[in-house]
Amino acid sequence: MDQVGTVSYESMYNRYRKWTFAEGSAGGTQDPAKNPAARADKEGSIAVGGLSQFGGLKNDANVSLDAPTKIGTLGFDVFYNTIAQTTITDDGIKGADYTDQVMHAKLGYGKEIIKEHLSVGVNVSYTSESLAGNTQSAISGDVGLLYKISKNFGIGLSGRNIIQGPKEATLGAAYAPTTAGDLKLKVSGDLDYALSGPARLGVGLEAKWKILKAGIGYSSLNGITAGVGFESSNIGIDLVYVPYGALGATPQATVFWKFGGVKPEEKVPIFDPKNDESYTRTIKVPKDAVKADLKIINSNVEVVFEESYMITGTTLKLTWDGNNKNTKLPVESGDYNVVVKFKDAYAQDMEKASQFYKVKVEEAGRKQGEAPEKKSRFSE
Repeated sequence: MDQVGTVSYESMYNRYRKWTFAEGSAGGTQDPAKNPAARADKEGSIAVGGLSQFGGLKNDANVSLDAPTKIGTLGFDVFYNTIAQTTITDDGIKGADYTDQVMHAKLGYGKEIIKEHLSVGVNVSYTSESLAGNTQSAISGDVGLLYKISKNFGIGLSGRNIIQGPKEATLGAAYAPTTAGDLKLKVSGDLDYALSGPARLGVGLEAKWKILKAGIGYSSLNGITAGVGFESSNIGIDLVYVPYGALGATPQATVFWKFGGVKPEEKVPIFDPKNDESYTRTIKVPKDAVKADLKIINSNVEVVFEESYMITGTTLKLTWDGNNKNTKLPVESGDYNVVVKFKDAYAQDMEKASQFYKVKVEEAGRKQGEAPEKKSRFSE
């Protein structure tokens, strides 16, 4: 086996990094692991992934969580791997086999500061590696920004390991050309510059057709990556071919679940059924949307009202009379979630354009199922 070397922060980074379909798309504009500003665009989601035992790998697993909040998107990532039978050839130690264990945890934050254009972010990370009885740890951090020049084109810039470890900077760009039908494409590229090593170039192409997706990429450091997967409105699976240096290559599987999240909201409107006629809200319609589906959900995660709208302009007025769709009676007091999802001309869900709001229903003394004294009305 080729030289692995003693414990090093560089080896930690190359092993805990998050792999995607195309090496180029894993960088400056898309992946919070390299640019924390990209976290601002993330939907609420949980992802669990791992590498199979291959080429000397014993175990490699990662868990990622992203949660949009009213103040921005928070994220937490944990990467853990164990490499068995690692041969050390440095410092006169030859022919000895050890188990190498690496744990990397990252806490991140991203926020959009200019709507639909500029986002910023920061990561704080902790890394620990144990090899041949020698354990080292490091605390470091990343900063980044992401600027969307248009809906189809964005650029990103990030600086990594600004506290400890090899200082690196990445400049990246991604372009999603307009396509007909259900096919969606994305071309991306990154240039990584490290103070302690050579510059690295990565390029990639990803394609999605309905729920199926595939990608291929190339990195001057790791060679070719490729993958396939599927992604529905809420769940998905990725299977990626991952080069692993001297250990060879192995597939990585990732399963993820999207759960949405709370979007920034100036205040929660209050609805008083005794005095208000209806809850109304005018929202901005995303480009390419032709249909909107409205759902009102109570604290028991039950849909109490739903309505569909055909879109004819750039704004849409939502209306709810405060009644339960099944009983036709006014709902009881409490907090309700307002969820709006959009479809394009090909009847495909526009998940990233989904909008989430809250409304509070208040009426002192009214019990569940009891009609109000007069017609319901809402107010902001």
